[in-house]
Amino acid sequence: MEERRHTSINNKTSKSKSKLISSLLVPMLVLVMLVAVQLMHRHSVLAALGLDIQTSSAQDNEARSDNNKRNILEILNAANITSINEENAKLLPTWEDIASMYGDKPIIHGLETCEHYRNMVKPEDRTIGPAGLFNTGTNLVWKLMADNCHIDGETLWQAPWGKHEMASSRLKKVAEGAEKINQTAFFPLMMIKDPFSWMNSLCRHSYGAISWYSEYDKKSCPNLVRRNITDHDETAPVKLWTGKTHDSLLDAYNYWYGVWEDERTKFPHLTLRYEDLLFHGREVSRIACECVGGNVTTDFHYETESAKGSDDVHKGSYGFFKALLQYGDPARRLNGFTNRDLQYARRNSATAKLMKEYAYSYPVF
Repeated sequence: MEERRHTSINNKTSKSKSKLISSLLVPMLVLVMLVAVQLMHRHSVLAALGLDIQTSSAQDNEARSDNNKRNILEILNAANITSINEENAKLLPTWEDIASMYGDKPIIHGLETCEHYRNMVKPEDRTIGPAGLFNTGTNLVWKLMADNCHIDGETLWQAPWGKHEMASSRLKKVAEGAEKINQTAFFPLMMIKDPFSWMNSLCRHSYGAISWYSEYDKKSCPNLVRRNITDHDETAPVKLWTGKTHDSLLDAYNYWYGVWEDERTKFPHLTLRYEDLLFHGREVSRIACECVGGNVTTDFHYETESAKGSDDVHKGSYGFFKALLQYGDPARRLNGFTNRDLQYARRNSATAKLMKEYAYSYPVF
């Protein structure tokens, strides 16, 4: 009898638990169904609008990209370049891309020499002007300073020893028409460009500055490592207009700026990056102008056309807008290079020194 009583109690307890579970389960199922219906309804609404969750995410990415281009749009607006079609707008680089190659601030060397120059040379005797390799922005910096910086002296279009002559030519050579210029009173604005971009630009427009040893090498520019030789790395030598032969186009760049690094400690100067004239033009021009005791104009004038002009020698040179596209795009920076070229550049200690000195990042490949 006792055993039957316990069995009866257990049965009643089980039935009570079942009822309790059922009473809880039904509302839960109903809630799940309601949520499912709401989600289906939301999806239907989005579909009716031609949207879905993936599209919404894509729009968010596009909005972030547009925001990342705000700095470039502000530069274009300041330069009075406001009529950009949709196709060109899509090509505009993002600030993230630009900073990945050059950092987000201008790099200027020689600022510690400004005060010494101002104390050494009377305002009316001061002369300034560009120097640098071909295709490094020497014409651009000349025009920006001529248009936006007033000095009591004179803004020259080139260094009195020659715009593209090596720094070791200072006080030793005299450029045509510069016979009366006092070279010790001249303040050079030395231009430098990212070596990978510089090689690319020289492949597009060499100006007779380099000579290749074969037509194949010329057509394969920049051709640091010969492509037709695969069992070992063999560089393609080039001869500069100076007459000196270098192992490769990159080694020519390294040699030229290596001499500049050795010489620049001997006299007042500024070294400016070409890319900073594009993306920080107003700030860099102001700093350079104040360095030599000049007065900056109230309204900054951008050089929107090619600073090199449109004569036969400079035909095809980039204007301001195209330059922003070219030098703001990490992919364009690598046009013409092979992986073997880039690996050779990575191994080059002279390149590494200059890249570090001027805060250029190595391209990703």
